[in-house]
Amino acid sequence: MTKLLITLGLAACLGATLVSVPALAADLTTINSTQLETMMTDGKPLVIVDVREPELFVKGHLKGAINIPYDDAKPRIVKELSPKDRIVFVCHGGPMGDE
Repeated sequence: MTKLLITLGLAACLGATLVSVPALAADLTTINSTQLETMMTDGKPLVIVDVREPELFVKGHLKGAINIPYDDAKPRIVKELSPKDRIVFVCHGGPMGDE
């Protein structure tokens, strides 16, 4: 299974990330917005998880995304997502992305 992008629980969340659960920290690849757009239109199932704060998610998010805030993400991801799914994690850049 392809594993794309996120450093959840390790460092920062940068851009869009696809990862296979439970391998949250292994074999990760960062993708850009163009790659994400291609994935969203390729006809294959995709789970998009927005890890921003709920108030930011409500203001705007990718179509079909679910909100699992960063602070709650690690335990919820293991419980709520399937390792068989293609999963992309999305968050904002800036100060949070640089933590």
